Amino acid sequence: MPALEIFSKAKELYMEVATVDDVAKSQSKSIKLLSNQMEKEKIVAVIAEMIHDLFNYLQLHSPMSNQAIIDTAKFIYIKCYDKARCIDLKMADLILFFNKIKMGEYGTINYSTNGSYIISSLGRYIAEKLDYYENKMELESQINKSYRPAKLPVKTTLYK
Repeated sequence: MPALEIFSKAKELYMEVATVDDVAKSQSKSIKLLSNQMEKEKIVAVIAEMIHDLFNYLQLHSPMSNQAIIDTAKFIYIKCYDKARCIDLKMADLILFFNKIKMGEYGTINYSTNGSYIISSLGRYIAEKLDYYENKMELESQINKSYRPAKLPVKTTLYK
């Protein structure tokens, strides 16, 4: 599957992914799973297209060189999976992440935006996602602890 076709399919998710919860519910594949199914270069090319799309949206015409965009895409690819930190981002995560940048959730982007800004913003997104799941697990744990079914009386019968 060509990278542009993957990117166009990913763009179909843009309007469906607005929260981390939406990402969890999406049918989007994880970057690690995708890398088992296709070449790393294709995934990096899709991420590079997302960066180009970001600059087009912000009307920033190539503030970074093509090589800088590709390098940034490679770093993003690397950050998408970290077994030690339990990070396994989906393509939907990247869509939500880039949408958050477009909405200014990680600060104002100016003409001098570079790859390090995007990478550090991804680090913030990952931290937010980990916090979300940690809080969700804690809440579910509290709910499970507070639920105690009523004890049913047990009848015992003696057999003669």
